[in-house]
Amino acid sequence: TVLVLCTDPETLDRCLTPLRGTGIGIIIAHKAGDALPVPGTVQITAQGKSDSDLLDAAIAKATSQWILFLKSNEVISQPQLVKLVSFLGKQEPPHAYMLTIRHCTNNTQLANWIPSKAVAGYSGYMQYTEVRV
Repeated sequence: TVLVLCTDPETLDRCLTPLRGTGIGIIIAHKAGDALPVPGTVQITAQGKSDSDLLDAAIAKATSQWILFLKSNEVISQPQLVKLVSFLGKQEPPHAYMLTIRHCTNNTQLANWIPSKAVAGYSGYMQYTEVRV
């Protein structure tokens, strides 16, 4: 299951694009506003919930043994997604998986900011590695 914390509805489609058609369950937790019509997803809204309660409600809807957490301004590359799904499909998958994350931004003042025109609407990104599953 992929749990997407939607902090900006404008970036949600870009986040979901690599996940479409994979058969992976997608849960979208909306921090603000109403759920957007996204076919094939489970959606949870924040209405009166703290961040912790919102995530707890979203996690309760997960249907697989693993959950990949993404924010709506993050995108998993297709090669990493294929590698991750293969890795988690093993008989005894590990307890965690480390991903390289590219956080798209226009804030050129951030440490480790890398200029790039690869993602429309952003002047660059920060790249880092995190355990996310």
